[in-house]
Amino acid sequence: MDTSALAQTLCGFPERLHPVSQLFLDSFVAGDMSRPDFVRFFSLPNSDYLALAYCFVDVFNSGLAI
Repeated sequence: MDTSALAQTLCGFPERLHPVSQLFLDSFVAGDMSRPDFVRFFSLPNSDYLALAYCFVDVFNSGLAI
């Protein structure tokens, strides 16, 4: 399991994200977006995603992988 998938699992991501949030997630994972921008923009379509954004960044940046 890659780090992104692990972070999504550990943080309890919903099965389907809002499409705009998915675009920002993909951009962050690809390294095209900074942490502050990701946290800000990922949660714009759904404020419930703010906690997910912080959790994802923390786990993703920890480098955990299985």
